[in-house]
Amino acid sequence: MTSDGLLLLHAMNAVRSYTSSQVNPLLVPLMDSQGKFIPESVPAFSARSVFDQLRQDDRYRDFFYKEASLNPTAPQDRADEWETQVLQRVTVHRVPIRGPGAWRIILMIILW
Repeated sequence: MTSDGLLLLHAMNAVRSYTSSQVNPLLVPLMDSQGKFIPESVPAFSARSVFDQLRQDDRYRDFFYKEASLNPTAPQDRADEWETQVLQRVTVHRVPIRGPGAWRIILMIILW
């Protein structure tokens, strides 16, 4: 089950990345010209939509995906009480990787 969970997490990150690099650039001009918001332009929306499709398969029905946030654009991502406590204790560190100019954000969740 752990390896399935990690695979799903990596898949959702890939969906987010694809939405950011391929879908969003196509939809932004359309949103600007029509003056309306298209939810599919948001990486989190795409990831949740794909995950919801996966959960229709009995093998994944017990998995859940949530991008908990204190101020989400999607109500289902609003942090609950425990998640709020965790998010308020997150420290972000930038660590160089693969040469100069390359950075990875490492989130350290400090629980006390």
